This record gives sequence, structure tokens and C-alpha cells, in this order.
Amino acid sequence: MAKYSPELKAEIISKYNQGMATSIQLAQEYNLNSRVIRSWIQTYRLQGKIRHSRNKRIFDTDFKLAVIDYYQTHEATIAEVAARFDLLPGQVSHWRTLFKTGGIEALRPHQKGRKPKQMKSPKHPEKKPTSSELSENERLKAEIIKLKKELYDARLDAAILKKAAALFWNSKHDGKR
Repeated sequence: MAKYSPELKAEIISKYNQGMATSIQLAQEYNLNSRVIRSWIQTYRLQGKIRHSRNKRIFDTDFKLAVIDYYQTHEATIAEVAARFDLLPGQVSHWRTLFKTGGIEALRPHQKGRKPKQMKSPKHPEKKPTSSELSENERLKAEIIKLKKELYDARLDAAILKKAAALFWNSKHDGKR
């Protein structure tokens, strides 16, 4: 069960949005931490709803890469990326950390729980792609993401240099007039 009911959250958010009280006043009125109230308000602003869906979802590696790619190539906060993909911000941050430390391999789903005592061999083995084919595709995807980030950083550096050059040029020519 949730710690706070959706009705209470909706009441607090509506009071805040109507301008009836600030987050600090609401925190004192309801005996809550103002950070909690501000996080509810931010979630409501970004997603338009008060709570996340409660069902457990399983994400494939491509989706995780798409989320990380979006975060790295757009000027968006983790909260904005999470709202765009309907995720929790902690999940996006966790995937980003996994990708930084372990690469694409760390984002793959892995077996959970205890291994079975006996390995049962299937009667009809299925033909699966070789690991070299899979790893080559994943290596290329990771390289594309890395190159996109480098391109984004280079464009950002170029924009900063242009702005600095324009400011320097303007200040240099203003003194000659």
C-alpha cells in the first residue's frame, strides 16, 4: 500500500496549483516534508498524473539504449526523460550508471534466482544466432550511441565558441567607436 493516498496527493496539488498555499505552507498544514510535496508537484507537471502505473514491466536492451541515447543527446534532465518514457527517474539513473560502468552488456536482462539443480536439455534444440553476430550488433549500437554523444558535445562546444567569439568581437569593436 502507498504511504500517501492518491486523494491526499491530488488535494495538495490542487491547492498548490490554485495558489492557495505554497509548498512550505502545505507541508506545515499536512505535517509532511516540503520536499515530498515538491516532488509530487513536479511529477504532476511533467507527467500530468499523480502516480506511476504499478504493474511490473520488463524492458528490453534496445529500449534501455533508446532511453540512455535520448538522455545523452538532448538537453533534458533525468526527470524529464523519465516522464517522456513513463519511467521513474531512479530507473533512468540506474540504467545510465550501468551503461557507464559495464557498457551494453550490463543492460541485458539476466537470470534471477537460484539455478536449477539439473540442467534439462531440450528435445528439439532451437537454432539461435551466434554470439558473435549478437555481440557485433550490440557493439555497433553502443558505438552509434557513443558517436552521437561525441557529436552532441562537439556541436555544443562549437556553439559556445561562436557565442564567445561574437561577444569578443562586439566588445573589441565597441571600444573603437
